[in-house]
Amino acid sequence: LKLNADLSHWCVVCERVFDPENEPRDDWWPDFLNLLSQHVEFCHCRCGWAEAPQISDPSAPEHRRDLDLHLGWWRHIWRAQHARGGAECWVEPEYGPPPYMPCLPHSGKPVADLEGVVETAKGQLEAAFEREFPKSAQ
Repeated sequence: LKLNADLSHWCVVCERVFDPENEPRDDWWPDFLNLLSQHVEFCHCRCGWAEAPQISDPSAPEHRRDLDLHLGWWRHIWRAQHARGGAECWVEPEYGPPPYMPCLPHSGKPVADLEGVVETAKGQLEAAFEREFPKSAQ
């Protein structure tokens, strides 16, 4: 079974970002992530939070904890892909326009520049991948 890991939706449906190191009720998450990782072929690398499938801006300090947790999950998936012999890792820094992008009340204007958000996310993913798989070790 080939899966697309779009984990941000899991967060909003469960109304939390899974953090088993600090939240005992999330003790099931590592086993689940291990199982899921064995089947993931593609990652939608959008960071969600407890109230929505997309944070407003991955560079915002108020989203650091959620982003770090998501990055940890994605690195876990990449390691599993690599262990399966995967020569490539398919990811998408997918952040969407309204209604995914939060908007200001009354005006409906997006709270962040979507192109800038996607570029920031792309850079964060590239940096995380490089830390996980340094070019000299590939």
